[in-house]
Amino acid sequence: MKTLTRSSHYRVLYLGVALGALAVSGAAMAQSATLRILAPASGTGNGIAKMAEKFEKERGNIDVQIQQVPSGENYAQALLTQLQAGAGADIMFTNSGWGAPESVLPLGEAGHLEDLSSRPWAAEFPKTRVAEHWAGDKLLGLPLSMANIGLVYNKKLYDELGLKVPTTFDELIEVCKAADAKGKRAVGVAGASSFYFYQSVALSTVFAENPKWSEDRAAGKVTFSNTPGWRAALDRVNAMQDAKCFPLGVQAVVPPQLFADIAGGNVISAVGPTSLMGAVKGMAPDIDLRMTAFPGDKPENTLAMGIFNDTLSVNAKASNKELALEFLDYLARPENMKDYTAIAGGTAPADVAAKVFPNALSDLSAFYADGRVFTVPHHSWRAAEVRGTLISDGSAFFADTIDADKFLADLDKAWR
Repeated sequence: MKTLTRSSHYRVLYLGVALGALAVSGAAMAQSATLRILAPASGTGNGIAKMAEKFEKERGNIDVQIQQVPSGENYAQALLTQLQAGAGADIMFTNSGWGAPESVLPLGEAGHLEDLSSRPWAAEFPKTRVAEHWAGDKLLGLPLSMANIGLVYNKKLYDELGLKVPTTFDELIEVCKAADAKGKRAVGVAGASSFYFYQSVALSTVFAENPKWSEDRAAGKVTFSNTPGWRAALDRVNAMQDAKCFPLGVQAVVPPQLFADIAGGNVISAVGPTSLMGAVKGMAPDIDLRMTAFPGDKPENTLAMGIFNDTLSVNAKASNKELALEFLDYLARPENMKDYTAIAGGTAPADVAAKVFPNALSDLSAFYADGRVFTVPHHSWRAAEVRGTLISDGSAFFADTIDADKFLADLDKAWR
């Protein structure tokens, strides 16, 4: 396998800021057979990089360049900066729906994304299956694996510590106390980018009771501040703080640090997406990670979270559009998508259709069988500022520099 170094034909450039990407892009664009891909530094990005390397070898006579940027706000900044400078990659990792700067619907609305509805694989992803990837009659990205978000746990550590995987919130608190007594922290969180965490907690307190809460918020029927379930979710976060669930300084933890904490056994579980599992496996190949739903107050109102979130889109102004489309067609083949998900984490589209889940996600099978699976709430929130507030105020709430009233009021202020 080709070594991924700066001097190799295939290059992976880890970028801390977007302008670093622009410095490299000029040379890349000068080559007619160059394919440039922008991806996050995560399990998802690792999967994309490996499949791009495979495509390069099989296709021949091309130069594939991957630019990987830390996931979250750094990635969004890099993507938007490149697009605004007219130096966007040919292929860009995007998210489905609304709710984030890198989401396909706002990017499509701004004219940045190519319509993929005529590709040979498009019929596998109709509006009825992945509505959040469509804008009218335009398909704005290739859905990658089904992403689940939940409680990722290290099975070996749970077994060694004699702990039972929690199925209720009270049981989770007891796990936190038991882990702390043995010198471990039970729940890792990327506190500097904790939007998934807060939504995970709120699934059972808000959305289990009112699945249409987001629609009601858009219609002005409810607010964050006047919804008891949102306040209950923040009360649960405080209860987790009191039980010493989180590592010290959780408010400043960024995704790469969380990956390292899990790989090193510093935390026995964490809240995040399946791509987190892929990133950790890249650091510790033998680690046995599993995912279950973040527990509610009782099993009956506990929901799993799942969506075709991770997406690859083609830049409408790509310098090598035909090659970009060819790579998406290549990746969409079932055998290649299966290889991708083995690296990135998640469940391949064909396996989702067949309701077949990898062993790491077997705990979620019952939720799918019972229809207790909910989407990622922020994907229907048109204002990216709401997710941004979950990130900024979420970190401040961990640090105890704002209270629940301020947090909820800021979320309402960000809504538009």
